[in-house]
Amino acid sequence: FGSPTASRSLLLFPLYANSEPAGFLAFEETSFAREWFAFEKEILKLASIQLSDAFMRNRDQAELEKKEAINGYLLKIAETFSHNDRFEIQANRTLETTARFFCFARVLLFENINTDTCHVVDEYVTAPNLPIRDIFQDVSYSRQMPGFYEMLKDRKVLYGSDSQLNGVCDFLSQGNDVARLFIAIHSTNGLQGFMCFEDARTERKWGDDEINAFVV
Repeated sequence: FGSPTASRSLLLFPLYANSEPAGFLAFEETSFAREWFAFEKEILKLASIQLSDAFMRNRDQAELEKKEAINGYLLKIAETFSHNDRFEIQANRTLETTARFFCFARVLLFENINTDTCHVVDEYVTAPNLPIRDIFQDVSYSRQMPGFYEMLKDRKVLYGSDSQLNGVCDFLSQGNDVARLFIAIHSTNGLQGFMCFEDARTERKWGDDEINAFVV
């Protein structure tokens, strides 16, 4: 705070939200060194408590709004499947709704042809230069994505950047290090395929709310 050579007095109060550190309130005198009087400390302490309460209310409100938005997304997906449309139409609407709601660059739906081969049956992209659907036809799990089938079969959710996924999805990256989230699709007959959600812009951190929305 201020110039490193300035004579100053600094008084700090921590701010909390739900018992977790949320920041701090700093009071600084840059013109001269001073003593902080007891009544000043008490008043400023009360101010920090009020700000902590405001932090907590703001976070609770933000969390509530996020949950309401997620619920709205899930209702929209449910509505898509309530119509008596062909599966291709329902799938495309689902991918589009998901990509737009979560700001994904691309969403891919893979279907298993057999236990070693899968292919893309639908894709939604947010930019015209992103489609890669035609590249991923007759993809071999064992040769091109070793170990990935077993991970999906164990109902594992995989997410992170390509580098963070330890190369298991190098084939899917096509030279682009992007953030990906994979959700396995299971039925009573076993693993049917998976969905791939991509963010090509940033090393995205996948939130629990996003993951939970996809595995409902």
